[in-house]
Amino acid sequence: TCFQPQVRQDVYVGKWWRVNLLRSATGYTPPMKTYADIPLSFQRGEVSFGVGYEPVFADISYAFTCALRRANLAKRWYFERPEPPRRERSLPWWDDMRNYIHGKFSLCLAETMWHLPAATSPYEKLDQLLITTGYIEIRYVDGYVSLSSKCLKVYITSLESLAKKCTLEPPPHTTIPFLETPSFFMDIAIEWGCDSGNPMDHYIFTLPVEGKPRDKVLDPFRSTSLSLKWSFSLKPSTAEPMESKQKTQASSNDSPTLNVGAHDLVWLSKWWNLFFLPPHKLRLFSRFPRFGVPRFIRSGNLPLDRVMTEQCIRFDATLLQINNIPLQADDPAKGLTLHFTKLRLEISSSRGKQIFTFDCKREPLDLVYMGIDMHLLKVFINNTPEQTSSKDAQVESKSLHTKVADNPACEKSKTKTRSTEKSRDDGFFLYSDYFTIRKQAPKADAARLSAWQEDGRKKSEVTSFKSEFDGGDESDDAQSGSDEEGFNVVVADNCQRVFVHGLKILWSLENRAAILSWVGGLTQAFQPPKPSPSRQYTQRKILEKKQATKEAEMSNDGAPNSSPLASQSSDPLQQTKSSDPASSIGSSKLEPTSTSETATKPSNSSDSGDEGTRLFMVNIVQPQFNLHSEEANGRFLLAAGSGRVMVRSFQSVVQVGQEMFEKALGASNVSIGESKPEMTWSRFEVSVMLEHVQAHVAPTDVDPGAGIQWLPKIHRRSSEVKRTGALLERVFMPCQMYFRITRHKGGNPELKVKPLKELAFNSPDITAGMTSRQFQVMMDVLTNLLFARAPRTRKSNLCYPLDDDDSDIAEESDAVVPDGVEEVELAKIHVEVKERERKILFDDIRILSTSSELSGDLSQSPKSDDSTSIVTGSKSMLVKRLKKELVNVRNGRKEKHILC
Repeated sequence: TCFQPQVRQDVYVGKWWRVNLLRSATGYTPPMKTYADIPLSFQRGEVSFGVGYEPVFADISYAFTCALRRANLAKRWYFERPEPPRRERSLPWWDDMRNYIHGKFSLCLAETMWHLPAATSPYEKLDQLLITTGYIEIRYVDGYVSLSSKCLKVYITSLESLAKKCTLEPPPHTTIPFLETPSFFMDIAIEWGCDSGNPMDHYIFTLPVEGKPRDKVLDPFRSTSLSLKWSFSLKPSTAEPMESKQKTQASSNDSPTLNVGAHDLVWLSKWWNLFFLPPHKLRLFSRFPRFGVPRFIRSGNLPLDRVMTEQCIRFDATLLQINNIPLQADDPAKGLTLHFTKLRLEISSSRGKQIFTFDCKREPLDLVYMGIDMHLLKVFINNTPEQTSSKDAQVESKSLHTKVADNPACEKSKTKTRSTEKSRDDGFFLYSDYFTIRKQAPKADAARLSAWQEDGRKKSEVTSFKSEFDGGDESDDAQSGSDEEGFNVVVADNCQRVFVHGLKILWSLENRAAILSWVGGLTQAFQPPKPSPSRQYTQRKILEKKQATKEAEMSNDGAPNSSPLASQSSDPLQQTKSSDPASSIGSSKLEPTSTSETATKPSNSSDSGDEGTRLFMVNIVQPQFNLHSEEANGRFLLAAGSGRVMVRSFQSVVQVGQEMFEKALGASNVSIGESKPEMTWSRFEVSVMLEHVQAHVAPTDVDPGAGIQWLPKIHRRSSEVKRTGALLERVFMPCQMYFRITRHKGGNPELKVKPLKELAFNSPDITAGMTSRQFQVMMDVLTNLLFARAPRTRKSNLCYPLDDDDSDIAEESDAVVPDGVEEVELAKIHVEVKERERKILFDDIRILSTSSELSGDLSQSPKSDDSTSIVTGSKSMLVKRLKKELVNVRNGRKEKHILC
C-alpha cells in the first residue's frame, strides 16, 4: 500500500511515562490481512455459557482496555491525547472481521458437552440445558459456516425446575433426552451487501499503483445489508445398509426422536427469553462507565439488527417421531405419538424488495413466507412404546424399501402392511399422505424466495412416498399432488393455505379425550404468564387513582361544556340499566331485530361482489372420517372425493337510524342531531364444500379382527367407487354438501348488539337409505360423540404433583372468589410473599446440603434464642434452623390460603 500521511501523537506507557510517536493522520493504518488454513482437532471439549457470564466478559474487556493503554491511568503529566481527524465513521466489528480474516478454519472434536444455564447465576448447576454430542466438526470459510455432528442429545431440566419449587428431593424419574438424533447438520450462509458490490474479496486501502490515499476508504466497504440463511437437518443413521437396519431397528432407535410435554415448552420459552431478553443490568453491564475509560461518541453506524435485511430458516427432519410426555400419569394424552417420514419447515423474514443504502428508509423485518411440508403423517396413541415404535419403523422402512420394487413385491408389501395395521387399530388416530401449509405476504421478494427454495430442493431431494394403507397406482399419486385444480398454489395475499391429501381420521371417545388434553396443555403452555397478585393490586390502585383524578378534572371543567346530545343519550341508558328485569328483557328482545336490520347492508355489499378478507383456506383431497360408536357397536365412515374449507372476515360501517335508538333506549323523541351515528359491523364466515360425499356403516362386533375399514383411493377417472368388503354398508350415495357458519357482530360503546350466529346446510342431490341398525349407529355417533359435551379440562397440566397438604391448598384455591375484594387481594399478596420466602428457603437449604462440611459435628444443636449460631455454628446447624423456618412458612401459607 502507499505510505499514509503521519502526525505526532502521545501514547501512554504504564502509569508514569508517555511516548511521542508518529501515527497515521487519517486515523487508520492499512491492516495486515490474514489468509489462513487452520485445522484444529481435540479429543474432548466442554463449553458453558449463560447470561451470567456477560459481566465477566465485560471485566475481561476492561482488562484488555487497560493493558492496551486505551484507558488513561497516568498519575503525572496528564495531557489530553489529540485524536487524529477523521473524515469517515469507523467500521463496526463485523466489517473489521470481514476485512481482516480470510481463509479456512475447521474444528473437530471427538465428543463435546455444552452447558447452557437457565438462570442468571453463573454457578447454576441444576437448572440448565445440556447438549452432548459424539464426533462434531465445525467449518468456516468466507461467508459460510457448517456444523455436522453425530449422536446429538439434548437434555432439559424442566421437571427439576418444577420440583425444586416445592420439594427438597429430586424427582424420581429416568433421564430421557428431550431431543435425540443420530445425525445433525447446520449450515449458515452469510451474504453481505455494500456500496462497492464486492463485500468478500477486495482490498479497501490504496494500492501502490494509485500513488495517493483514497478520499473515501471505509464507506464503500461499510455493510448496508445482511442476509442470513439457516439450514437445520435431522437425519437417521445411514451407516448400516437397509437390510441390517431392519433387523436391529427393534432394539435400537436410529431415527430422530423428540420427547416433549407442555411443561417442557414452558421451560424452553423461559430459557429463550432469558438468553435473548435478559435483565437490563446484565446485558448492558459492558456499557456502564469505567474508571479511566472516556465515554466515546458513538460511531453512528447502523446496529446489526438494522443491517440485517433478510433471514431465512429451513428445518428438515427425516423419520422424525414426536412423543408426548405429560406430567400426570393418568393423562389421556399419555403415549400420543406423531410420526413423520419427512418434515420440512421454511420461514422467511424480510424488509421487502428494495435497494438498501446506508441512509435509506428500512421497513420492519416481518414474516413474509411460511411453509410446512409433512409426508406420511401418522398420529397414534402408543400404549406399548417399544413394540409400537419398532413396528412403525419396520413398516416405514418397508415402504421406503418397496418404493422402487416391482409389482409382485408391492403386493407382498401390501399384505404385510395390512397385517400390521390390524395390530395397530386400537391406538390409531390420524394418517395423511402429505400435508402442506403455505402463507406468503405481498411484501416478499418472489425472486429471492424462489431461489432459496430451489436451493433447498437441490440439497435435499424430496422423494415421493407411497401410502402404506392402500395401493393405488403411482400415476394417480402424481396426479393428485399436481396443481391442476389450484391446490397447493401460493398466492401473495397473506392467506394461509392448507393442502391435505389422503386424510384418514378415527374419532372415538378415547381419541377425543387424548386430543383435547394435548391441545389444552399446549394452550396453557403458550399462554402469556399471569401477573402476580401484588402486581395486579398495584395496577388496580394506579388505575383507580387515574380515574379519580380524571373524574375530578371533568367535574370541574366539563360540566358547562357538556353537549345536550351526550346528556340525553347517557341518562336513558343509565335508566335502562337500573330499571326492573322486565325492561332489560324487553330490550334484549329488541336486539336481535336490530341486528337483522343492520345486517342488511353488509349482506348487500357481500352479494355485490365483496369477497372479504381471506384468513385461511383448506383444500382436502380424498378425506375419510371414521366415527366410532361405543354403544351401537359400529363405525360411521364419511368419505369425500375432495373438499374445501374457507374462512373469511367482512368489515363494514352501518348508519344507525332514529327508530333503532328509540327501540334501544325505550323512549321517543330522542334528538340525535344532523350527523347520524355509525356502528362497525363485522362478519366471520366459515364455508365448507364437499364433493362426491358418501357414507358407510361398518359393524364392529361381526369380525373383531377385521380392523378399521377404509375406502380405497378414489380414482378421478372412475365413475364408481368399489367397496372394501362386505362389512361396509353404504347409506349415502355420492352427493355434494355445503355448510356455512356465519357469526355477525357489531356495536359501539353507546349501543351494544348481541352477536348473531347462522348455520346453513345444503345438499342438492343427497339420497340416503338405511336400516334400523345403521340408523342406530348414526344417531349414537351424533349424540354421544359429535354433539356430546366435551370432558372437563384439567385446571393446570403444568404443576408438579404436590404432596397432600399442597394438594388441599390447590383444591381450596379453585373456589370462585369475586375480584376487587380488598381483604382477598391482600391475603393473596401475603400468600405470594410466603411462597417467595418458601422458594428462597428451598434454594438455601439445597445449596447448604450439597456442601462437604455438612457431615461435620452434628452433636451441637442451636438454641432458640441464640442469634449468633448463624455465624458461629456449623452448616448442619444452619440447615436445621432453615428447615424449622420452612415449616413455619408452610403453616403461614396455609393460613393465608384459607382467607383467600
